Amino acid sequence: ILFRWAYLLSGIVMVQVFDWLLGGFYFGHGLLHLVQTHVLGPIADLTTLGSMSEFLAHTDTWAVGAGMLATNLAYRDGHKYTGKFGVVNNWFIGMAFFYLMFTYGLLAAILVHILYDLVIIGVVYLDMVVERFRGRA
Repeated sequence: ILFRWAYLLSGIVMVQVFDWLLGGFYFGHGLLHLVQTHVLGPIADLTTLGSMSEFLAHTDTWAVGAGMLATNLAYRDGHKYTGKFGVVNNWFIGMAFFYLMFTYGLLAAILVHILYDLVIIGVVYLDMVVERFRGRA
């Protein structure tokens, strides 16, 4: 709930504040708007295969896309203990959870996250059982 709701909403507000401070007060749009709409948004849109383009690569909803990317970076960094593969995996999983939230609602994203975690826990447990059976534990 924190990442998909509270952090996202605060991220949207913060990117707009910083955009205003970085030139938006004078030019109408600041540096963050330009970076999001012309660099980061299109790159992130490629990684999501265009499924989030209405937020990531659109000038009208740039703040939502920038808030989503900032929140997803924090989500990804919270999983650094999983190693390099885990960090990359959590980037894509985090974006998939945002897609689920925007398409089906917050409850659907939470439920899929729980199911995903249960599958991972089950795979790790089965691996431990197999390793014990083989005498490698």
